[in-house]
Amino acid sequence: MIFYDFMMEAFPVDVLQDNPYSDLAYDMYLDKNFPHEATRKHEIKNYLLRANACPDCLECFEECWKMYKERI
Repeated sequence: MIFYDFMMEAFPVDVLQDNPYSDLAYDMYLDKNFPHEATRKHEIKNYLLRANACPDCLECFEECWKMYKERI
């Protein structure tokens, strides 16, 4: 399972959830340039850095990546 698919499954964009993980998933869903097929952490983190993601978003990504790694 790739990270994008994990996020869409764990935090469905069609279900209202008020948490940073769902916010990140929704942003990923809306971002047509997001590296949807990326399988490596550095690929996604570098994209977020180039997109000027805020520190809270980067922290959320790190937490989601840990959840992802535990799942696969």
